[in-house]
Amino acid sequence: MLPTENPNSSPLFDSLEFNESHLDSIISSLVTFPDSPSLSISSSFDRVLDHLLSSGDVSVQDQLVDRTLEHFSLLLQSTKRCSQKRATLHNSISWFLHSELTVKVFSMVDTKSLMQASACCTMFNNCAMDPLCYSHIDLTKAFKHVDDRVLRTLLNRSGKQLRNVLLEPILELLARNCCLIEHLFLDNCSQGVITYPTIEFFVTNCLKITSLTLLNFRLNDAMAQILVTGFRILKYINLSNTAGITGSFLRDLGHRPNDSPLETLILRDCFSLQEREVVDFLNSLIAGNVRSIRYIDVSSNNGLACDGDGRTSIPNFPSEKLKEERSDITFVADFPSIGPSTRIICSSSLMEDYMSMW
Repeated sequence: MLPTENPNSSPLFDSLEFNESHLDSIISSLVTFPDSPSLSISSSFDRVLDHLLSSGDVSVQDQLVDRTLEHFSLLLQSTKRCSQKRATLHNSISWFLHSELTVKVFSMVDTKSLMQASACCTMFNNCAMDPLCYSHIDLTKAFKHVDDRVLRTLLNRSGKQLRNVLLEPILELLARNCCLIEHLFLDNCSQGVITYPTIEFFVTNCLKITSLTLLNFRLNDAMAQILVTGFRILKYINLSNTAGITGSFLRDLGHRPNDSPLETLILRDCFSLQEREVVDFLNSLIAGNVRSIRYIDVSSNNGLACDGDGRTSIPNFPSEKLKEERSDITFVADFPSIGPSTRIICSSSLMEDYMSMW
């Protein structure tokens, strides 16, 4: 029989009259009710709901609909949870590795593969949440899908286990997602190749950069020139440990009008940096160009490249003239490992200020 009571007063809707066992019994009867061709559960649901919604005012009917949707939504969610528990139990029994070994395996794959594995089942997801899995975050296969939210999540999961992060091409990633960045420090430990389109895209999109440090990047002079001239408000640049730079990009910088805001230029341990390029740049400073520059460092444990394949630790710098004409510049050239060192400091107080600043 179909119920004739008002749905708002029916005992089915008065939760206060039910104890836990009674409620469990009703739900058990519902979920274990057999289905057969002669009795369609779906048709029964339709008949009962149509009857209940045919009486009462609109507000009561709305409450009935909302309550029914909520209850069966809870039933659906509970069914999914139980199904996941069963699958997890099955996987834990059939999976041949202990959880510790599974975590060890997961720690050896790239991060994209780790995320795919964690979505397979609850057991894999639990293993993939171990911080050890994120000691080496490798997003080189998924950088186009990485934003600051994803990266922040991965870093939080890594905890104190993080050892390195691979985000190649890192400059393109930053240009796409961090265009408002002002200060950037990167050490390209993976030694990835940087292309001209990547450099140009980076300069075009990150217009607010004032401080830039790129260590161990595979840059050449043309790329360095794009960086130095492309960022209109760049005050600090450090391209140390860049083996491909000879210093020819300094020619353009040294002969630019005095509208450059660059104050600090650091080219430490640039193996191919040539003595004559540095000398020409210093002469342009003596002539009054690049009035904004305050600090220059061309120190190297390997000295500077000179004519032919030679190297020198005692370059022929116009140091005295630089002191006379540009006493506001701190120039550091320290070459300790291959012979007597040359160290020229026009203003020690300025050097201390800049070293503490950056």
